[in-house]
Amino acid sequence: IPLPDATSVIDLRAGLMTGGIDVALFVDNLLGTHPRLARYHVLPGDPLFLNRTIRPRTYGLNVSYRF
Repeated sequence: IPLPDATSVIDLRAGLMTGGIDVALFVDNLLGTHPRLARYHVLPGDPLFLNRTIRPRTYGLNVSYRF
């Protein structure tokens, strides 16, 4: 099984704190890359392979209030 190539992932986070409110936007894996990082068998002798990759593009908003 060949070794995987080098990989790059771009994650972005931006936030704002004002008073007791903390708001943050984030994007993980901005470019949506999905290279094969590993390839393996679950059990010895199993004819099926599993591939491991980077988490898919994920975006969201975090809001918290501290008093």
